[in-house]
Amino acid sequence: METTEVKNLFSQSDLKQIDLTGCFDAITPNEFVEQFRKIFSQDLAQSAVKVVYIWYTEKPIPRLSGQSNIIYIGKTDQGLSQRHTKYAQVEGRDLNWKRYECIIKNFGPIRVSYAECDNPLQYEKSFLVKYFKCHLELPPLNSKI
Repeated sequence: METTEVKNLFSQSDLKQIDLTGCFDAITPNEFVEQFRKIFSQDLAQSAVKVVYIWYTEKPIPRLSGQSNIIYIGKTDQGLSQRHTKYAQVEGRDLNWKRYECIIKNFGPIRVSYAECDNPLQYEKSFLVKYFKCHLELPPLNSKI
């Protein structure tokens, strides 16, 4: 389930990877919203502050160069739970849901790992640059470095 690429990004940066419990494998928008809230309200997510995080799938996705399980690289200075729980309804609706539905159907469940760090912005940018150098594009759900 865990990709070598995910593990390498954390370990090459001397960060301790922590995996949230559960995954997004919903088949309906309402189920996705429930899973979203459950995953980001667990104790690990609530206690995670100042983190860089990665969303990834079970199966790799073809990229311009190679393939990758990583679909999103992000950061937050606030709590991981605080950053995401307010977006459950938005992410489980309309075109956002269609995007997740396609990812889950074609590439398997989505999981989230994170690492606490002193400078989340620095690590997010570093992870995105490494990803871009390897795949010549950003992860599918990221829009900028």
